[in-house]
Amino acid sequence: MKDPIPVSQPPSRSWVSTLPAIRLSFGLTMLLLLCAPHQATAQGTAFTYQGQLNSNGNPANGSYDLRFALFSVSSGGTSATGFLTNSATPVSNGLFTVVLDFGAGIFNGTTYWLQIGVRSNSSGGFSTLSPRQELTPAPYAIFAEGANAAGLSGTITSSNLAGAYSGAITFTNPANSFAGDGTGLTNVNAAALGGLASANFWQLGGNNAGSGAFLGTTNNQVMDFRVNNVRAMRFRLTTDAAGTFSNAPNVIIGSPLNSISTTIVGGTVSGGGGDDLSGNPYNNSVSANFGTVGGGLANSASGVGSVVAGGGTDGNPSDGIGNSASGTASAIGGGLKNTNLAFYGTIGGGLDNTANGTTSGFFFGGSTVAGGEANKASGDLATVGGGIFNTASGFAATVPGGSENIAAGLGSFAAGQYAQTTQNATFIWGDGSEIPFTGASVDNAFNVLASGGIFLFDGTNGVHIDSLGNNNGALDFGLKFGGALSSGEGVASKRTSGGNQYGLDFYTSSANRMSVANNGFVGINTTSPSERLEVNGNYVLIDGSNAADGNGPIDAYIGGNGSGSDVQIGSMNSLITTVGFWNNAAGAWMHIACSSITINGGSDLAEPFQFSSPAGDIPQGAVVVIDEANPGRLKLSEHAYDGRVAGVVSGANGINPGIQMSQQGILEGGKNVALTGRVYVQADASNGAIEPGDLLTTSSFPGHAMKVTDHARAQGAILGKAMTGLSEGKGMVLVLVTLQ
Repeated sequence: MKDPIPVSQPPSRSWVSTLPAIRLSFGLTMLLLLCAPHQATAQGTAFTYQGQLNSNGNPANGSYDLRFALFSVSSGGTSATGFLTNSATPVSNGLFTVVLDFGAGIFNGTTYWLQIGVRSNSSGGFSTLSPRQELTPAPYAIFAEGANAAGLSGTITSSNLAGAYSGAITFTNPANSFAGDGTGLTNVNAAALGGLASANFWQLGGNNAGSGAFLGTTNNQVMDFRVNNVRAMRFRLTTDAAGTFSNAPNVIIGSPLNSISTTIVGGTVSGGGGDDLSGNPYNNSVSANFGTVGGGLANSASGVGSVVAGGGTDGNPSDGIGNSASGTASAIGGGLKNTNLAFYGTIGGGLDNTANGTTSGFFFGGSTVAGGEANKASGDLATVGGGIFNTASGFAATVPGGSENIAAGLGSFAAGQYAQTTQNATFIWGDGSEIPFTGASVDNAFNVLASGGIFLFDGTNGVHIDSLGNNNGALDFGLKFGGALSSGEGVASKRTSGGNQYGLDFYTSSANRMSVANNGFVGINTTSPSERLEVNGNYVLIDGSNAADGNGPIDAYIGGNGSGSDVQIGSMNSLITTVGFWNNAAGAWMHIACSSITINGGSDLAEPFQFSSPAGDIPQGAVVVIDEANPGRLKLSEHAYDGRVAGVVSGANGINPGIQMSQQGILEGGKNVALTGRVYVQADASNGAIEPGDLLTTSSFPGHAMKVTDHARAQGAILGKAMTGLSEGKGMVLVLVTLQ
């Protein structure tokens, strides 16, 4: 059954059907009269239902509760609508009238059966009448279902057209037209507007766009895209103030606080910007042609073609905010509080870095700070790699990192800590132990301060000095010492032909002091030594302290005294009186082989002897004899003509032994006794005055010699011959010792 169609006039008579009498549980027999439903014009979905109720075959009177429900089957099943209850419905002479409203969309052509329940005056449960009554159409309803616009007369008012239609309404005549601006239309398919096909509209599901399709405007107006009614993107096309560029739109993405000056072209803000939780604005801005801010907060690009990729703040106000690229074609990669004033300069990131090389001119500008904190690249084409508080202010100068380094010279390089130079083409590296470390005040220098030492590890090619071979016999291109290069200390090697080529030359005061020839010969004060060691000078001094001061432990020398033709081995120390020939490896004295020996410091040949009495009791010049009671020892002579005579104790009157003999470890120690040669001897003239040439023998005075007068007794007791005389008493006589 179709929905009843409301019309302007209700039908003149309702149709009636009589229900069979039904015995109810409460003893009532009811007869229900079904009338055709109808609606007042434009009254919605309610319709009127009329019936007749009999009780025990007689028309009912009184108040009854009636309950109605629609089912899609004649028995059983589930209600399609739920139950409508009309309480206290008046029934007079068996007749009643009710209004039923099952809501919109129920009567859609489906066949329904009406189930009715009744009870008396709200007492007890409802009794269901049986069977259910099928709802059938009235004649005008049948007509309305098949009616079309051609069969309708008059104008249908707007109120009768209002409301929702459950199905689609199709208008197939292309001549159909509607008046008005369409502002009230909703859910309209854009494909049907203006006769345009769907390909001419951008759809949320995407388009299969053809050639020439675009999304945008055809007039020069700002175009915005919004999210939650807040601008998220803006496009603007303009011409710069100078009229140089056109067709270069400005693009702003991100916070509506972001901006591009209205007088520039080609600017881009890719995102970022916004307010913090306190409402403080952090906008990104572009104020020069073709400037770009990639994102972040509080960044600005104010140089032509300048770029700030991002960054701007880390959320800590004390660290500062915002990057600024104001140099032409300058760039900042990120970080915060960085400032790039340089022409095509670059700051990679970091905090509070500055690039401010010259802002115009080919080959000028281009300064770079890769990162770090508080670094400055102020020289054209200068570079700071990172670190903190570094400055590259020279043209093409470089500071790779570290702290508080300064490269202020053209092409200079400073690294480490506190390494600072103003010299051109100079390398300087500091370890921080000297503040500041400035190196040598010369250009083209290589300076290194390493308090822990400089280590060059093994390599097959080693370390090369003057690898270009420019040394020509001077200290230039050599290895120099000291900060004051004019003092002239160093080592060099002549690389050009001639002279000491490929040798080593050692300099002081810029003068060659020693040379090692390429054949291994060493020359002191000569550049062309002819032997393994050649000294050009008077002597070679071995000094244990200051040269020639006489206070060193050795102070030995080899050389000459400036006169004669001799070679001397001696000492500058007055306390050193002995020259030893000692083999340190063997721990033994060495032999001397020579053609002759000239002795200038003594006149006798002596040998040390042990004495029976304390050595202090034996004076120099005393005559000593063999002690038969103590083999190997000597004692003072006491008898005249003593055949045990052994010699004279050396050293009297300053005449020292010329030769001293001993056997180390066996025959050593004691006092030197002259066995031959000239010595002064104690003598007395009691046996007659002594004349030069007299033979001398032992005297009866202990340790004295006397003149020989009894030659028979003197056999084997002769000491030697007197070389000076003694007329009387006792005294010293020079004797030529010849024991016999």
